[in-house]
Amino acid sequence: MVSVHGGTLGIDGRCVLITAKGGSGKSSLITAGITRGLDTIGDDFEFLGRSPNDAKSFQLWSLYHSVKLSVDSPAWNYLGLSPEENPPLLGMEKSLVNLLDLYPDRVLASQQPVAIVVPTLGTRGGLAPISAEETLTALLPTSMGMSTSKRGSVLALKTLFKACPVIP
Repeated sequence: MVSVHGGTLGIDGRCVLITAKGGSGKSSLITAGITRGLDTIGDDFEFLGRSPNDAKSFQLWSLYHSVKLSVDSPAWNYLGLSPEENPPLLGMEKSLVNLLDLYPDRVLASQQPVAIVVPTLGTRGGLAPISAEETLTALLPTSMGMSTSKRGSVLALKTLFKACPVIP
């Protein structure tokens, strides 16, 4: 099992893995999705491993069932909360909001990834495939910081990329 920096949105136990560097809009996207009826396991750090039910497919489990939001995040409006009521924890720049407390019926224990989305701010709207190399560039720097096996992480992520389409 390897750690992955990202979050998920999906339905019926299947999801897209949303991954990108910090400040790219992952938490806002996940919050917008969950407030509109989609499921998630959470945001920020997930664990990726083989599905216990099907050795050919992957499964994601969350380390936290929460989102981290900056003071100016549009996600506060989606949730009907304010950063003043939910100040950052000591030593953190962002506030931690537990999605399990707010949406217990939409936060799942695990999900199966079927695609990977790499959001970028300030780009023209739309979806288009990107290469595994571009995805690794977005995913590895933050995911590797939590990994105990760098080589194992790279190999697992490469296998996932071959199995899932990647969408910017």
